[in-house]
Amino acid sequence: MATYVERNGTYTIQVSDGFDSRGNRVRKSMTWKPDPGMSQKAINRELAKRMAMFEDAVRAGEVGDQNITLAQFSEIWLRDYGAMQLKDSTFQNYKKLLERRILPALGAMKLCKIRPQNIIAFYNDLRDPEAKEKSYYQADAKLKKYLKEHKITMEKLSKTTGLGYSTVRNMMSGKHVYGSTMETVAKALEINPKQYFTKIDSDTTLTGSTILYLHHILRTMFTCAVQWQIVTSNPCERVKPPKQNHKRAAYLEEEDLERLFACLESVDIVYRTLITLYVSTGMRRGEALGLTWKDINFEKSLIDINKSMVYVHNDGVKIDTPKNETSKRVIKVSPSTMMLLREWKQTQEGYRLTYGDLYHDTGYVFTNKLGKPFHPDSISSWFGRFVRGNDLPPIHLHSLRHTNASLMIANGVDVETVSKRLGHADAQTTITIYTHQIRTADAAAAEMLDTFVSGRRK
Repeated sequence: MATYVERNGTYTIQVSDGFDSRGNRVRKSMTWKPDPGMSQKAINRELAKRMAMFEDAVRAGEVGDQNITLAQFSEIWLRDYGAMQLKDSTFQNYKKLLERRILPALGAMKLCKIRPQNIIAFYNDLRDPEAKEKSYYQADAKLKKYLKEHKITMEKLSKTTGLGYSTVRNMMSGKHVYGSTMETVAKALEINPKQYFTKIDSDTTLTGSTILYLHHILRTMFTCAVQWQIVTSNPCERVKPPKQNHKRAAYLEEEDLERLFACLESVDIVYRTLITLYVSTGMRRGEALGLTWKDINFEKSLIDINKSMVYVHNDGVKIDTPKNETSKRVIKVSPSTMMLLREWKQTQEGYRLTYGDLYHDTGYVFTNKLGKPFHPDSISSWFGRFVRGNDLPPIHLHSLRHTNASLMIANGVDVETVSKRLGHADAQTTITIYTHQIRTADAAAAEMLDTFVSGRRK
């Protein structure tokens, strides 16, 4: 039978759930705080309802470990869901953002105690450049030495500070922690934090897009927690997703694009071919680098985009599936681009004959002189130097994809075709990213029609 205890207007509902292996009674609990203005009669009615529902949930085995923290659950989730269901690059991004952003703020909280208000406060903190919690710190080797000399274990430090064991363990393994965590440890140990922690430089505020990405990670984690019957509800479902910043996609105007092609004439053919391919096809960085000669049909001028080369932290450069299913596509390529690819293929064959046994016949289209594929980041670095060295507008490699899309839209290619060639999940994605270009093309169309109509009227 469910019971409750009321304290300062908050009700703690408890249900007995048998005994553990040591014979100790197991109790499951939840808290509920009535909305302001509720009458006592309404409170009693709602309390009875919640008590009955919670007891049914406990009896049905739908209420899991009430003591598990978000940090502890994140380890389980990364192991049993992330490593199995996510692409390697996505998995590493999730793990990095968990360690750097989410866990320092929410990791010590019990999973069942995290409420929408906690998540909203977390998002607000990330938006606030003056927030104290924005500073990250890393424990120095001095702290380990101090704990060892004073015979303080991580378990003891956890109990002394009130921090979760996972938080303490992450801190001692070199993970970044917030200033409040550092100060909690320093106060409990009576030490000067500046002598045992190093401040980590980081950005002050996060964009709406990044905060929305963090929201997606949290929502996915809590969805699994509900499915695995660890918690009964997902607090993220009651939080309005942060607004995404829709920045205008950076691209080259036609005049600057002509300058870019002129500058490419003086660079190595492999770079000239690769950059030309990016502009003419709108491929993502890894899609072009992952191409093999088998993917190119010279007879029909087609390229089969079916994989992507990515860099995964702690795992190096590897071949992965494209970003999504619609990213797998076959596109028609211009004759001039195909001609440049043929020329590069002949040059690459010359390298193979020149270097003989030293040459690595990997089959990749874009390689160095010894046949080894390029590291994705090395191409981005090269392009950055190329742009600065030729006084081109400050763009990055992905801007060439935006340039390709802008050229298609400006020349009247319908959004559906643009979307398919770019490998977007749907046409709405294309419309969202290229709103400005579409409006500009629409205005040009209206002007053309006006010229036609006014001419007829005369």
